[in-house]
Amino acid sequence: MAKIRNTVIIKNTTKFVQQSCELPPKIPIIMRTFLAPLVFVLMTNAIYAQVDPTEPNMTRSGWEQDAYIIDSLVEVHNALKFDPFQILRGEIGLFYERKISNHISAEVGLGITRRNWSYALFNVDADDLRRNIAVRTGPSARLGVRYYLKDSPELDGWYLMPQVAYRVYEKKFAELDSAGDLNGRDHIDQREIGEVNLTVGFQKLGAESNFFYDVYVGIGYAWRRGTEVKRQDAPVQTLFVSEDLVNDGLVPVIGLKLGWGF
Repeated sequence: MAKIRNTVIIKNTTKFVQQSCELPPKIPIIMRTFLAPLVFVLMTNAIYAQVDPTEPNMTRSGWEQDAYIIDSLVEVHNALKFDPFQILRGEIGLFYERKISNHISAEVGLGITRRNWSYALFNVDADDLRRNIAVRTGPSARLGVRYYLKDSPELDGWYLMPQVAYRVYEKKFAELDSAGDLNGRDHIDQREIGEVNLTVGFQKLGAESNFFYDVYVGIGYAWRRGTEVKRQDAPVQTLFVSEDLVNDGLVPVIGLKLGWGF
């Protein structure tokens, strides 16, 4: 529709210019000599004044027309993201990505940790979601560098990203006596986890908006240190014991980030 509208403007204006330049023969030749160029200049300015600058340029190629159409921004160099998959491992945070060059960007993530639901669901610690277990808030941080395979000024396409991560989980376990009351003895479960990983992902910007998705998968190596609380066998009481935690190994990395580019 944009092309048709612009073409009609030019045709109608050209016809008007031709009609306007055909001055009556009674007008002296010297006046026609000066008036004809003046009318032409005025009509030319009218043509450019009526063309909508947001419409695609008629002389551009197809790719350039798509790039020229205004959605909300010219180019996306920054992005804010949220990964709902992190909630399963007890992380709540935001990510910020900044374009450095056509192939390179940096991403930083900051947040907090709460209950690690993956531990509770797979019964790998003493957390059974009861009232005698208090979850404390811990810190979470990530830093990565992305290499985009496509030469693009925007944050879009396939990428590789090495990343380092650090987070702390902490819970307080209170013992219960045979009557189900607190006996005054508490145990602190604190786990510091450092991780390095390598992911491959695909980030896609919306065609007509700056919302996007970022799906990724990879492999990492994690170091776990701290104090682990384990349940102690007791017939009618809920007792715990604290042990030093040293657990290193490979970990899978998978996630889906949703965000807004600007």
